[in-house]
Amino acid sequence: MDRTQVHQRQAERDVRLCRFFLGLALSFFVPSSVNAMKPAPFEDIHIKAVQGRFELVSHQGSFLRKKRTEVRGPHSKVLWQMPEFLGRHRWELSPDGRTLITFGDYHWGDRIQLKPGAVVFTAYELGQKVKSATLGELIPENLDAWAKTRKLDVLGGQWLLFEQGMPKLSIQWEDRLILISVAGGAARPFPF
Repeated sequence: MDRTQVHQRQAERDVRLCRFFLGLALSFFVPSSVNAMKPAPFEDIHIKAVQGRFELVSHQGSFLRKKRTEVRGPHSKVLWQMPEFLGRHRWELSPDGRTLITFGDYHWGDRIQLKPGAVVFTAYELGQKVKSATLGELIPENLDAWAKTRKLDVLGGQWLLFEQGMPKLSIQWEDRLILISVAGGAARPFPF
């Protein structure tokens, strides 16, 4: 091997090393799209004086403790529990503490993905799942066309703010009904 070939190989190696270190340096400054969409870490939920008489506690679980949500009554007596963590769901607890209803997305809370299988709400009675409704059940038409005709702001990844897509939502605890009105539509009852 003569000197020109040696110098040429060294130059090629130097170029590869420069590209590697330049890419490494840029990776520290340029966020990737995958990292940008990760939700923040969860924290345990501990809400006191819910509805004036109840306490809702939701643990995300760990190596030593299983995920769990429980409702406590007077003197911190556990009324019921379920093996699920609420995450960032919006939730409502009935005045008697027996029924819990969650809304929105586990990770993003007040957002819902614009897909037919996205769960809008889930109702639990004494920790047992009794009713769940999806966006496809609530809006039977094409969801993209529905959002476009109503001029809704759909975020990246097909996410929609819950209040924008379902501006009116009320719970009638006595009748066991959830009334949900979608943007541009009348309220629909969902028994639970």
